[in-house]
Amino acid sequence: MQCKEAKRLISSYIDGEISPDKRREVEAHLLTCPDCRRELEMMEKIVKLIHELPEIEPYEELSDKIWVKYTLEKDEFLKNPFRKFLLILGFIAFFGAIIFLAQNYFKSQSFDKDIYSYYNFHGKMSTSINENTLIDLVLYQYSGK
Repeated sequence: MQCKEAKRLISSYIDGEISPDKRREVEAHLLTCPDCRRELEMMEKIVKLIHELPEIEPYEELSDKIWVKYTLEKDEFLKNPFRKFLLILGFIAFFGAIIFLAQNYFKSQSFDKDIYSYYNFHGKMSTSINENTLIDLVLYQYSGK
């Protein structure tokens, strides 16, 4: 196992989230690699310190205050006519851009007055050109389609 893969798996190794085969590979690598062992020790210390942090209980009214603030701000946002106008204008611009890009994409996919493309598209391209094919080519070229 390479150091890059071992370092990527260290967090999962600590949490016990890797398969037994991968676990053995990581352990074998850790026996031979001092850099990865230091990385593992550092990660274990970080995890230990995080688990030692006290849990903070939010006070009871916190969720009520958050909900009230959210609903008031939402109502204020929609009551402001300028913000409504900007919101509608943003939607129009977004969908206008999508329509514009779609039109340009489909225009670029259409066949121009390129005779080869026309005949290739219509399945009329062949190795031998007879008189009717030549007439079709000329008529198509000058028809303006």
